[in-house]
Order: sequence, then C-alpha cells, then structure tokens
Amino acid sequence: HTRMLAQDAWRLLSPGGWLILEVDCRRAQQIAGWLSSHAAYVEVAVLQDLARRDRVVVARRRADRNSELAN
Repeated sequence: HTRMLAQDAWRLLSPGGWLILEVDCRRAQQIAGWLSSHAAYVEVAVLQDLARRDRVVVARRRADRNSELAN
C-alpha cells in the first residue's frame, strides 16, 4: 500500500513538494530505503515520535520535472 501511495503521490506532488508518511515503526527504515532508491525522491529521512520510535518518513519530490519514479 505504501508503494502505491508513493507512486501516486509522485504524480500529484509539485516539483519540490514533500511526501510525509506516518508509518509502522517496524517498517520505517524499509520504506525510507525504498524511497531513497528511486529517482523521483530526494532528502528522504525518518523522524521519531515522542517515544523515540521511527514513526514518520519524509521525502521531497525532485524539482526536475523530467525525473521519473522507477518501479
């Protein structure tokens, strides 16, 4: 579901727009890795909640309009 959301978000985000996902703390690093490996997203980071669990993944859509999300 998260991959589908990221793919759809890439198409809807303006160049330079941010994708912010609240995720299961057990999958945050995996999701961040997946986003980092795709050309459409940069500045990928995992943020912690108040209990210090990895909870939020953020990624910025490349400003280059020609970048594409690889499958």
